[in-house]
Amino acid sequence: MKKNEADKNEKTITIEEGFEELNVILGKMDSSDVSLEETFELYNNGLKLVKEIDGKLSEVESKLTIVNE
Repeated sequence: MKKNEADKNEKTITIEEGFEELNVILGKMDSSDVSLEETFELYNNGLKLVKEIDGKLSEVESKLTIVNE
């Protein structure tokens, strides 16, 4: 698969959706029904999501800086 095709298949989320998904992950991690392996997987998914949200926030910050100049 070509890179641009893979990019189109990736799910793009908004900042708000990212925070909602993080809350879901945290809720699952707080549950006593989650195994240690599942907790590690949730943690890794959460880290990836935080990095994605951080990137989106950086983009917004850059746009605001340009607008304010």
